[in-house]
Amino acid sequence: MHLEDIRQRCFIDEDTGCWTWRGAKDDKKYPRVWAPNHTKPGSPMETQTGRRAVWHLSTGKPIPHGHRVYGTCSNPLCLNPAHMRCGPGHEWGAHMSKSGVHKTIRRTISARTVGRKRSILTEALYAEIVASPESGLALSRRLGISRQTISRARRGKMSAFQPASSPLSALIR
Repeated sequence: MHLEDIRQRCFIDEDTGCWTWRGAKDDKKYPRVWAPNHTKPGSPMETQTGRRAVWHLSTGKPIPHGHRVYGTCSNPLCLNPAHMRCGPGHEWGAHMSKSGVHKTIRRTISARTVGRKRSILTEALYAEIVASPESGLALSRRLGISRQTISRARRGKMSAFQPASSPLSALIR
């Protein structure tokens, strides 16, 4: 695997310079690439995140302990080595703050708070529905809530009651 192999599997955006990955992705829709992992002894070939793979291929060096490879553009599928940096966690955090990603998390938390206030469900009622062994129909009749609402709660489809999508969200509340 070479850097040119990765470039060949990307859509090259002439305006932004992004190499948008068209290959395999993980369940969060981030690129996954089979490449040598220089961080491990012997540099074994293995599947890793796209940015790590590109960093290893473009530098031939391991990623230092405590460092992470992160994108400097807003395209999560971009694998252009010119759009990547490798640095300690605090540099990544500063980049994330500057990019405004944390503002998006605050908006998400705010929208979910408003959603909970508008909902007929309370957090306690939501927890009861999720934990109850009763059928959806029985819960619907007992609580006076539609079967669709019961079903959505059990399937985790009520975003107002879901945690925000960042490990930092608890710090922002």
